[in-house]
Order: sequence, then C-alpha cells, then structure tokens
Amino acid sequence: MYQAYRGKCAISGVSLLYPNGRCGLVAAHIIPYAIEPHNSVKDAILMAPNWHSRFDDGGVIIHDDYSWTAIVEDSETLAIRDRRLHLPIRKTDRPDLGLLARKRALFIKYA
Repeated sequence: MYQAYRGKCAISGVSLLYPNGRCGLVAAHIIPYAIEPHNSVKDAILMAPNWHSRFDDGGVIIHDDYSWTAIVEDSETLAIRDRRLHLPIRKTDRPDLGLLARKRALFIKYA
C-alpha cells in the first residue's frame, strides 16, 4: 500500500514519516474490513488519520473520476486546491470503483 501510493496521503499528498522511520499513514478500507475482509491495494486508500476518519464517516465522498468532495468545508479542506486523489501509478492498484459506489450509497444524500 505504502509503495503503491509512493508514501503519500491520497487526499492531501502529505507523507507522515516520523523521525523513528515509522509511517503515520493508514489504509482506509473503502468498505470496512470488519464487514468485508478485503486486503488488497485496490480495496483501500492510503490516507492520513484525519482524512481516514472523515472518509469513514462520509465527510469525504470520492467520485468515479477519483475527484473528491468535502461535505463540510473547513480550513483543512479549503487549503487543498486540487480535489483529485493522488493515485497509484499502476491502474490495477487504483481504488475499486464498484466499492467506491457502494461507499457513496451509504451516504446517498451527499453523493
């Protein structure tokens, strides 16, 4: 996952590398792992924890063209001009569009 996204958050482009060498980015499963235990790169998106929680709660909606919309705008979202995911180079590693559609359906009033 880390290599596919070149060590950067798909939303913000930030790389959270700590002095001890650990990475603070996490795999945000499109459909929660507890519901469907998928575990491949295309089933999750590398994100900083603050973006992961927004994505899980429907605060960030990702569209089929890999653009994204923030449901509530704030200083963090307004600071990002390009509202497109930073995607893996390999198309086979890119987020699964079917899973993204199912995720949007959970928050249909925002999609």
